Amino acid sequence: MKTYIKSHKTLNLLLDSQSSPLVVVEMEKESHLFLTKINFAKKKEKNRIEVLLNGENSTCEIKVIDLVGEDHLLETEIFVFHNEPNCKSNQIHKGLYKDSAHGIVKSMIFIDQKAGKSNAMQLSQNILLSSFAKVSAKPILKIKSMDVECKHGVSIGFIEQHLFYYLKTRGMSDQEAKYLIIHGFISDILLTYFPSYEKALNLWINR
Repeated sequence: MKTYIKSHKTLNLLLDSQSSPLVVVEMEKESHLFLTKINFAKKKEKNRIEVLLNGENSTCEIKVIDLVGEDHLLETEIFVFHNEPNCKSNQIHKGLYKDSAHGIVKSMIFIDQKAGKSNAMQLSQNILLSSFAKVSAKPILKIKSMDVECKHGVSIGFIEQHLFYYLKTRGMSDQEAKYLIIHGFISDILLTYFPSYEKALNLWINR
């Protein structure tokens, strides 16, 4: 199933696990996209977001949260195409993986030869909540113009033990400390765009 949207104005999209696994958005001149998605993975899933900046001075801001547990596999792809000059894109991905879950994250920035003065950023931050969980993150930069500004970053790791220690010395249990750290990791996206999912997050952590 595929969702295709073409926009010439400001567009706000809030997507969840019930949304189409393939979302393609084409942005025209001076249009602006704000796309946010939360994924509670089930079994084996693949989700792909494609944004085509096909008009000069168009922009996009993409924020994705992935929550993967049990033995589930979630593959997330975020591809942004800068096809015209003076466009701007930001990609922020945050993943949480527990039990024996497996995540695959592919983030791509493509900048066409004629798309000078482009500004693009991609960031993927991932926390492993179990020694059996794993995630691979692959940032892809395909840049054909020299007159651009691009940044990318990837982090994968466990919760630092000193954070647990600090919170436990303040009287918190292991579970309370874990929830607070996880909540803090994704709260900037969760509370702003998906406040109704806070209970679902708590259930996911404790499951």
